[in-house]
Amino acid sequence: MHTRKRMTKRLIAVLLTFVVALSLMQTVPVQAAPKMTKHAAKSVTMLKGEKIRHFPALMNMISAKSSKPSVVSVKKAKNYVVLTAKKTGTATITIVDEDYPKTERNTYTYKVKVVQPKVEFKYVGTTSNNQMVVSVTNKTGYSFDLSLECTSRDAKGNELFKGPAVVFDVVDGSTAYITMIGKNGVAPDFKKSTIKVKKYSYKPELKYTNVTSKITMTDELDLSQVKYIEATNAYLESHYEGNTILKLQFENPTFDQVDGKADILWYDEEGKLLGVDTQSVRMAAGETWTKEIWYNNSKYIGSTTSVKNHNYYVIVPRFVKEKEYAPELSISLSGD
Repeated sequence: MHTRKRMTKRLIAVLLTFVVALSLMQTVPVQAAPKMTKHAAKSVTMLKGEKIRHFPALMNMISAKSSKPSVVSVKKAKNYVVLTAKKTGTATITIVDEDYPKTERNTYTYKVKVVQPKVEFKYVGTTSNNQMVVSVTNKTGYSFDLSLECTSRDAKGNELFKGPAVVFDVVDGSTAYITMIGKNGVAPDFKKSTIKVKKYSYKPELKYTNVTSKITMTDELDLSQVKYIEATNAYLESHYEGNTILKLQFENPTFDQVDGKADILWYDEEGKLLGVDTQSVRMAAGETWTKEIWYNNSKYIGSTTSVKNHNYYVIVPRFVKEKEYAPELSISLSGD
């Protein structure tokens, strides 16, 4: 009798243990293995010496590597990587991160092509106030903004001025201009002066296309306000005064927004370079940009100290359109 009771108690205990274990199994969530999602982007281009940051991670960076560290090195942080273009060539970048709440892993794979920038500097002329104008021609095959350090020196190599310069929208195959100043009435000498490139800036996930040839330009010079003033006595000189008005218009017939610059090189009636004026132009698809640009004239006849009279000009435009061609990286890549 007692034996049967003990067996019944044991059976009830086993059943209770089983029920409790089953209830625990139903309330404790099962941790599934992280789901892997692959993201393959088109190849992007970097300029030699450039650094960019890539922010793919939403939660935690697992790994980041380059197939050729000697071409593109990769430095991993918690939620971003820094890519450094070390030499020309191509490398494959593979990045793995974990998405919140750590149930999904993302793998980003894309190729990076590193190219050597080719920028050419040429002497254009020296203005009446001893400023040296230099042209900047981009022969790289890609468009970018350019940060420079310019040091102007005289014919003996003495430093006149040193400072930074930035050239925006250096469109592939186009020419832009910078001005280097002199000091104490001494003009810089191009052969003795130096121009160093500090940084190339652009967004690698965008494709830049030179569309200058597609933009229609209309320009008209209005000299109606420029007057000749005759000298009234021996102490005064005859001179010109008034305003030169340049009516400038650009028309964008394309279906894309375009951005760019128009450099205006001004000369007097004797062909003397006066300087460079740069206009920024942005046009939506089908838009026309129009502007009247006013210049003050003060040319004294026979004087060698004041020869400012805007009579002739040359316009050098450059326009580019930007198109997203690596959408997986479009928000992630930026200049470092």
